[in-house]
Amino acid sequence: EYIYAKTDHHWMALGAYYAAEALCKEAGVEFDSLDRFTANSLDGFLGSIVTGYGVKELEKYPETFTWYEPTREYTAYYYSQNYDFKFEGTLFSTAKTYSKFIHGDSYAVRVETGVKNGRKLLVIKDSFGNALAPFLLAGFEEVYVVDYRKFNCNVLEFIEENGITVVSLNLAAFSVA
Repeated sequence: EYIYAKTDHHWMALGAYYAAEALCKEAGVEFDSLDRFTANSLDGFLGSIVTGYGVKELEKYPETFTWYEPTREYTAYYYSQNYDFKFEGTLFSTAKTYSKFIHGDSYAVRVETGVKNGRKLLVIKDSFGNALAPFLLAGFEEVYVVDYRKFNCNVLEFIEENGITVVSLNLAAFSVA
């Protein structure tokens, strides 16, 4: 299956879907199948290996970039890395890059889902965690997504203040190393 990009160092949305499924199973919460999402795609995608790292040989292998928008209702709130409110929006930007997911790494995000189960998730991530957010809406009342490289709050205090019940570290293997 097409779970990793060929011209980008990230996984594709389908890879994030499988990771979110495993996370939700481990947390013992609901999880929506892909038929509960609207698939969208963009042809001609050239990822970070081409655009950021300059591997021009891969320009002749453009990809189809696919993302899945939830049909569940939700509200996404975007905050600065100091957790000051910035704007309300969707989980997707208009970008034609991997920054399509949660507007990239620049913001902390809080998602209200409408689920009433007392579960709140904190995803501490690098860029790989960006694509997870849309797939976590069925299992948690709130989903918080923060980038450990930029988040300027005390994480333990943040967990306590926001009533977080589940913490997930979603990092690329090279981030862990």
